[in-house]
Amino acid sequence: MTELVNRLAQQATYTRKGHIIDISGFLSSRIYVWQRGIRERVKRVRRLYEEEVNAALHNIICYPHMGGRKGALMIAYHQLEYIGQRCYDGIKKVLKLILCAEIKDRNLDRENVEWPKPSAGQYGDIWCSDFTHVELYGQVMYIAVVLDDYSHYYLGYSVSDCADASLVDDAFSMALETCGGILPEICMINDRGSQYKAELYKARVGHYGIKQVFIPPGTPWNNGEAEVGMKDIKALVYHRLSHTPRERGQDIVEIARGIVHEVFKELNEIIPRPKLAGVTPADVVERRADKKRAAMEAFVEERKAARPSKKRVDNLSQHIKTLLNIDTWTDRSLKNLVHLMNHKYHLVVPQKVWGNFS
Repeated sequence: MTELVNRLAQQATYTRKGHIIDISGFLSSRIYVWQRGIRERVKRVRRLYEEEVNAALHNIICYPHMGGRKGALMIAYHQLEYIGQRCYDGIKKVLKLILCAEIKDRNLDRENVEWPKPSAGQYGDIWCSDFTHVELYGQVMYIAVVLDDYSHYYLGYSVSDCADASLVDDAFSMALETCGGILPEICMINDRGSQYKAELYKARVGHYGIKQVFIPPGTPWNNGEAEVGMKDIKALVYHRLSHTPRERGQDIVEIARGIVHEVFKELNEIIPRPKLAGVTPADVVERRADKKRAAMEAFVEERKAARPSKKRVDNLSQHIKTLLNIDTWTDRSLKNLVHLMNHKYHLVVPQKVWGNFS
């Protein structure tokens, strides 16, 4: 047996880990996980010492923002004690759990503000209004919206480089033009911003007999329909911005208005909503939602039945690279898409094209 083992060892060749990753198509992180699994290392129990724990706790209380590396250095630098980075982090984690449990036991958790939020049963019952901001070419742009609470249809919007009462009033004016005379029967839910309490805006809303309802302080979730929509608005704006280069002398506000116009058209007419059972706001407003849902269900069943005739993908990574022609993408194109997927919009740099995929 010993002779067989020695012979096999002589015939074996060493293969670099990097080469295995290249030829296998697996992610390097996956290879490292497998390697750790093969080693079958027994988790070592940390030894804790009272002097070290006390020094770490004192430093955490004085500098709660510090992580294990900086905290351990701090203690050693002032020659108070020595403690390992991971032990420091472990102590900080346990302390955090203890504090959270104590807060819960003392009933110090922030109580939800009970607010009888009105409910919309059909299109035209409730309007919601709010505004957010995005950054285009280093300049902050504000976007105000008015949407129908039931259908999520954006009735009005406005773009400006100034967050004043005119910003929200312009969005309201557009909503009046779009609604076709169907004003909110119950109320309009507003954020507590000073723009919505300005005399100009209050007078305009009151002129049409619309009841204004302000959400309680510090409870943005009570205007949830508008708040949730802001995430989609920002994502779509930055998506378009990533391939919209600015020409010399071109006004940023006009660029923003052009982008926002396309974004709200997409939100109203193209992107379906889970809340609406898979149809778009425009489908609800134009009373074709049931017909669209039936057509979609029939299509889904048809495509499921066709799976035996579909071509299978054996190597997903290679398929994606080939389909999208990743090798031809510029460095900026790659970075922009990753930033968009990770919601790091402040890192997006405008560029005209991403790749050859259409």
